[in-house]
Amino acid sequence: MNSYFSKFIVYAVALTLVLISAAYLVISSIANLEVPIGIYWTIPLIGALNMFSFKMLVNAKAKNPYQFVNAFTLSMGIKFVAAAIILLVCGLLDRENFKPVALSFGCAYMAFLILEVIFVKKELRS
Repeated sequence: MNSYFSKFIVYAVALTLVLISAAYLVISSIANLEVPIGIYWTIPLIGALNMFSFKMLVNAKAKNPYQFVNAFTLSMGIKFVAAAIILLVCGLLDRENFKPVALSFGCAYMAFLILEVIFVKKELRS
């Protein structure tokens, strides 16, 4: 396991905890709503998808640098489709609380995307 992947795992776990805490505080304190159970499983799931995606990109770069673009496109497509499926399932399971979960999920998706791009750039430079 390379050092960037290890660092990415640590940052992703920390980001997951920060995002769950922030979503909890915003939903309960600012919006004065009951915190839906969906944020406790959707945010870690998107974090796990990003860990899988990053590992896929690192492996593609190690095997053949020319395959990296194909792997990047495939990983982004997989993450997007998986995110859509996660939101669909969440919407079907808990329609009343879908809006706060979807908003927190969207923010988490963007935060993890930024984290992944930062670490992919570092990996490519090494």
